[in-house]
Amino acid sequence: VAAITAIARRGGVERGPALAAACLWLALPIVMLQLATAYIDLAVGALCLATFVLVTAPLRGHTELLAGLAAGLLLGSKPSAPPLVAIALVTLLVRATRERRAVRGVLGSALALCVGAWKYVENLRDHGNPIWPVELALGPVRLAGKVGMAELTASNLPEPYRSMGWLGRLGASWIAQPERWVFDMRIGGFGPLFTFGLLPAVIVIAVALARRAPLRASLRPVALPIGLVVLATLATPAAYWSRYTLAVPGALLALVIVAVRELGPRARSAVALVAMGLALTGTALSWRGLSEGGPSLVEILALPPEERVTAYAIDAQEAQWRAARMR
Repeated sequence: VAAITAIARRGGVERGPALAAACLWLALPIVMLQLATAYIDLAVGALCLATFVLVTAPLRGHTELLAGLAAGLLLGSKPSAPPLVAIALVTLLVRATRERRAVRGVLGSALALCVGAWKYVENLRDHGNPIWPVELALGPVRLAGKVGMAELTASNLPEPYRSMGWLGRLGASWIAQPERWVFDMRIGGFGPLFTFGLLPAVIVIAVALARRAPLRASLRPVALPIGLVVLATLATPAAYWSRYTLAVPGALLALVIVAVRELGPRARSAVALVAMGLALTGTALSWRGLSEGGPSLVEILALPPEERVTAYAIDAQEAQWRAARMR
């Protein structure tokens, strides 16, 4: 939410309205369900947004080091992060070099690797593959693993989606409204705010850009971070997995926040009401779910506090979480 607000502020939106509108990201069903489980994809999406906010920020003081720290945290968060971080660090190095701050850019990139690369180094040492257990093919070089990328990205994917290509799966995922949302969504998961609000709004904005110079001027300062977030997030064979691409609705939300500022007061109010209605609908739908066959958020909330923390264990690690809370 802070990162989305920061992007909107660059487009001239006042802090209060930008922050309020950015909170709509929390109402996406999959975001709300992952908040309830502390699942890693939510951290990846948030760190992705924060990283690209910082690598595209005005370079002054310690900006490069802050960007490197964010990129390092992102790199260490999940094995799918290297493409995101590679695009972020190339952006940082190019911008720093252009502004004669190349040394700071290199230091920021080195910090990112120091913070986030240790697990990849361990995997390379132990398995000969930095992203074990996924098989990797880098041109003529093939690194062995337990599972291929195509097999991994089709895991638990039902028909008709399984027979679709990458683009078909992505489009289907963005418009799908599942009967039940769960924290581990593969197809669908962004809910009505994204499908019936953000996507149509982005199409309208794209059409309006060709006609309205003031809109182009407002969006120019936010085009780089938004464009890079979408490009980097979708640069994966598994981009149609909703939980892998939580940064995309965040970036599109920032775009819409800035564009709506160009409307008149009545139109802005109408857009806000529609957005809140769609967000509330997504919130209501998400409360029915958590996992297939598992408790709903309503059922968990109804439990006594001492039972609530153990009502849902991820990856059978509840004992470790309990020990961590005790410490």
